[in-house]
Amino acid sequence: MFDKFFDCLNSRSLTEADRNRKPNMAPYKSPNDQRLKWLRDDFLKYLERWATSVDSHFQGLKSKEKAKMRLSNQTNEGIHMTVYSFVELTQYLLAQTGVQYILSERFNQDPLESHFGKHRQMKGGNDNPTVAQFNYNENNLRLLGSQALAPVNGNCKRSCTENKIDDTPLPKRPRKPKKLFF
Repeated sequence: MFDKFFDCLNSRSLTEADRNRKPNMAPYKSPNDQRLKWLRDDFLKYLERWATSVDSHFQGLKSKEKAKMRLSNQTNEGIHMTVYSFVELTQYLLAQTGVQYILSERFNQDPLESHFGKHRQMKGGNDNPTVAQFNYNENNLRLLGSQALAPVNGNCKRSCTENKIDDTPLPKRPRKPKKLFF
């Protein structure tokens, strides 16, 4: 169930589903896509059945022990929020004129995490900057623009402002023949 869930939320290209033979990674092209119905109806019901089965099958366990056997309330609520938001937004966008497909992998917070990673990198380990410090850093980042440093640590795989690096080798100078002295 979770493999299909991750596949449904990680469509990256128009051809990836065919290459990987995973149809759930195909782009969304219709507001009536069956995967949207599956996410909302089947997957969320699966999570509810999971929690219910832990409560009913392990009645002799303490609540702390039961909690270890199911998703936390925060995780469960986050998944529900993600699914409902994604389904509604995808259906809305696909109903608009000119929208041909949706790549679900594009709905992520990596650019936001990258931006705040730059803030953290600018001031070391300061986890609680004042409003004035934050504004100062934000102005510096705006001035630096694409020259701003990407975060060194974190789970961001790419930056919003990726620079392409040309790694083609430079032309070599012709070697001069060595002179032999006798």
